Amino acid sequence: MDEDFFDRLDKYMNINNLNDNKITVQAGLPVGALGKQRRGSRGLSVQSIAKILHTYPDINAEWLITGDGEMIKSGENILSESQSGYITQCAECRQKDQRIADLLETIASLKETNATQKELNSELKRQKALDDNSDAKYS
Repeated sequence: MDEDFFDRLDKYMNINNLNDNKITVQAGLPVGALGKQRRGSRGLSVQSIAKILHTYPDINAEWLITGDGEMIKSGENILSESQSGYITQCAECRQKDQRIADLLETIASLKETNATQKELNSELKRQKALDDNSDAKYS
């Protein structure tokens, strides 16, 4: 069975623990572009392919597009053990970068929630003080 563009992209994604959503976000692709192409409802633009190749510079463009050559770029298209280790580290770095971005987003959300809670607490204290004053007048 001949592999197509997405079969090859999936191989790269599996090795690097990526999914369509991560590639879409990291490469700045239009939302749903990969999914729509997978379903055959529209083609992936040259610009989108270029963004993927720019975002993941270790992908051999010829391999991704035609299936010829090796998956990972190297001077002679042969990976030494140190190059393989480097590629693994690159993938790990991308994963760490994504986790850091996710954590920063969570922190921002928690700060927002905390600020809202502080506002609610202040409002409740103010309301309680008003209620206490009101009760004292009628006692």
